[in-house]
Amino acid sequence: MLDEMLKVCFTGTCPDYTRAELVEMAEEEYEVRDSVTKDLDILVCADPNASSSKLQKAAKYGVKIMSYKDFLLKLEYLDDEEEDEDLYTWRKMIDELESNNCEIDNEKVEKVEKAYGMKAPDILKRFITKCTDDDDNYICNEYQNCFRILTFDEVIDPKGKNKKLKLDFKEMGCVPVADCINADFIVYNYKTGNWIWIEGDGSIMFEGESLREVLGVLDDDCA
Repeated sequence: MLDEMLKVCFTGTCPDYTRAELVEMAEEEYEVRDSVTKDLDILVCADPNASSSKLQKAAKYGVKIMSYKDFLLKLEYLDDEEEDEDLYTWRKMIDELESNNCEIDNEKVEKVEKAYGMKAPDILKRFITKCTDDDDNYICNEYQNCFRILTFDEVIDPKGKNKKLKLDFKEMGCVPVADCINADFIVYNYKTGNWIWIEGDGSIMFEGESLREVLGVLDDDCA
């Protein structure tokens, strides 16, 4: 009977299953809902610590929030929790960038400072060091890719030969460091000292004082 079944809703992207597959797997034990309501029992998402509108609503109503990994374990579609200690997530990257143990390539930094006519803060210096010739350098959250670290050539000359980055970042007073996969960018505004998540047309999605703050919002959007 549906009245005796727990009510569950899914939000965000599951890395291993489509939404239709999740519904099929869950509907033997749960009543699957499309929205968050006061009588919902469980909201399943990519990141329980995100702050999307559905998660905020669930928290307001006292709905239990669960990750896809934990929910699949509950359904016994996973034998045990996957080991993700070696997964290089953006949070691990930020921890590294904020530490004093992170290497700085001074030659790279000097070239970027000269190209933009500015002095880079330490965290930007460390991020610049991570910009190599690799154009497949993706960073993820716990479940999916969420941005690509730009190559060093893209940072030095954003419009470059391939015209891949359309915005005039130098005119904007910004150093781009990451492509958010959907033609958005993470940039450092050296005129204001803020970090910005910026759309491909130049409009600001979010601006914060720290890189961690901006990437946290990007992570919420992926949830």
